[in-house]
Amino acid sequence: MWKCERQKVNEKSSFAKKGLLLHSIFLKELHMKKNNNGKNSLKTVYFTIITILFFGLFLTSYTKRNNPFTNTIEEGKASYYGFKFVGRKTASGEIFTDYLYTCAHKSLPFGTLLKVTNIANGEAVIVKVNDRGPFVKGRIVDLSIKAAKDLNLMQMGVAKVTVELVDQEYSQVGNVKDMEKVVIEDRYAYVRRDNQSVLDLLYQKIFENTSELNTFAPDNYPSTEKM
Repeated sequence: MWKCERQKVNEKSSFAKKGLLLHSIFLKELHMKKNNNGKNSLKTVYFTIITILFFGLFLTSYTKRNNPFTNTIEEGKASYYGFKFVGRKTASGEIFTDYLYTCAHKSLPFGTLLKVTNIANGEAVIVKVNDRGPFVKGRIVDLSIKAAKDLNLMQMGVAKVTVELVDQEYSQVGNVKDMEKVVIEDRYAYVRRDNQSVLDLLYQKIFENTSELNTFAPDNYPSTEKM
């Protein structure tokens, strides 16, 4: 995952730099027109409108590409496996237990890590897909007993949840209350607080990427002052 990280950081930095460069050119042009004519010419008005529209599109696109909070893939009802399924083989070949954070999903690959959040109370867990289902209309995920307990849906049996993709390389299963949340590219990684070695690695990666972004300092952009 991290092999192409430097290239992606540079692409994002270049994209931001182009937008800021365009904005600087606009300000400089507007400043010169005002000095020459005392007021905006019709040409300047057109230039202003076009620039604002383009810069607005740039900000929208840049926000979408760099927003780490857009990984919710589903919203719907969640249920859980009953105790009668304990000891049975799941579709992935693993044995279902009542003490692991797992779930059944209709289509996501086995091994996919998901964050499931109970909308009613905000409780959330990270679970691993190891089975297929649910096969009841209107339900999007079947949770293991352990995950259901943490989400406080054992009594009701069904709850409305959001399902979110998380970083697949560093995230760990469990209750998010016991984890640190770290942004990796455009997703969150959830790592247990007692796993200090992984946390140190992630923060080191973030530091390295931040150092690269700092190479594009504001004084490298064109000045808007009259030349």
